[in-house]
Amino acid sequence: MGRLRQIFNTKLPLCIKFKVYKEVIYSLFTYDSEAWNLDERTLSTLNGVNARWLSRITNKNIQEETNERT
Repeated sequence: MGRLRQIFNTKLPLCIKFKVYKEVIYSLFTYDSEAWNLDERTLSTLNGVNARWLSRITNKNIQEETNERT
């Protein structure tokens, strides 16, 4: 994932960064998710991972990302 961080640290437009996030990262951490048991702990973990990645893309802190709907 180190090379993806380099992409997110560039001056690419946010729409391109979000597209990369959706197509690469989001698809990776939701792979085979239909077999998951979505209890509170799993949902909390997914929300945390999502917030961390989005905070890297938008340069906001994680608290700001967790408070916004994505």
